[in-house]
Amino acid sequence: MKALSFTARIYKSGINPCVDAPPEAGQIFQKRGFIPIAGLINGESYRATLVPRGGGRHRLYLNGEIRKATPSRRREILRWIFRREATEDASVSDPAHCRAAFKFAFQVIESLVCGYEHQTINLRHPRGLGGDFRD
Repeated sequence: MKALSFTARIYKSGINPCVDAPPEAGQIFQKRGFIPIAGLINGESYRATLVPRGGGRHRLYLNGEIRKATPSRRREILRWIFRREATEDASVSDPAHCRAAFKFAFQVIESLVCGYEHQTINLRHPRGLGGDFRD
């Protein structure tokens, strides 16, 4: 996977410290919109997301991991190196027991009298409808 290396000055957008990625970031990573990335700064690894800001450009907000890894402050110029993060491990699984629990919950909600539809149902409560759904 290709890596992107550039220097950029830290600045604040509102109250959030950030840097602007070079315009070619979206082209290098072959993706538009939000781009998950992993990088290394001062020997510390981090994960973050390049956020689109319009016109094909992206911004990197300095999250807690990045701010902890570097004591840098606003107006400092740093060298940034990162790559696009593989997102296969971030997929959401759909286990059968979850599907069954949601199916049951929707059946219960649909069977309620009109006035009670919007009340919260606690399926895990001992007196709840069906007990612990994880069984």
